[in-house]
Amino acid sequence: MGYTESERVELKKQFLRMLVRMELDEAKQRLLFGFFETYVKISDEEEQQLRRKVSGMETKEKEQVLELIIAYEQKGGERKE
Repeated sequence: MGYTESERVELKKQFLRMLVRMELDEAKQRLLFGFFETYVKISDEEEQQLRRKVSGMETKEKEQVLELIIAYEQKGGERKE
């Protein structure tokens, strides 16, 4: 996809910001998020780095991105059960 291993966290952060800004319905968000997750996998440590980076974002956007992350983590947990 044209990125280095060290850029994965920033790539995911920017993807999530873009997804929030597009204001898509949940089905379209899920489709795009699933596609992204298929090709850009990040470790648990990188996930923590992502959360720290998101915490430093503008308040409204930060809340929306964190909600998106939590929603998809919950859906992932439901599928594994």
